[in-house]
Amino acid sequence: MLCLLFLYLLSLTSAMDEPKCGKNEKYFGCGACDSTCEQEEVCTMECRTPGSCGCIVGYRRDTHKACVPAESCTKKLKCGENEEIYEHGACDGTCSHPHLACVLMRNPKPECGCKKGFVRDDHKKCIKIEDC
Repeated sequence: MLCLLFLYLLSLTSAMDEPKCGKNEKYFGCGACDSTCEQEEVCTMECRTPGSCGCIVGYRRDTHKACVPAESCTKKLKCGENEEIYEHGACDGTCSHPHLACVLMRNPKPECGCKKGFVRDDHKKCIKIEDC
């Protein structure tokens, strides 16, 4: 009985630590990685700022920092240096894995990816493969 009480109190403490997120947001224990209407964010599996709210799948941050449906974004993506728009999703190699075996993606949303001959470095910038 004492063990059950302890587990119950532990679950309440965990739930209290998790902040309430806004509309079209959810809590990410390892930190959020939100794209905006203007810029596609390149997200990795590594933790960022732990414990933050981010947009749910299919949503992006608008200029007012609200999570809106991606299709409601009217501005064209602005890609970074050595990037270009891929109409059905990008599949960027990295310095440690320059030649990824990418499957045919059926991503209906365009996103920025490295130009041919470029890969992502540790700072998520597209650089020439030979500069790794």
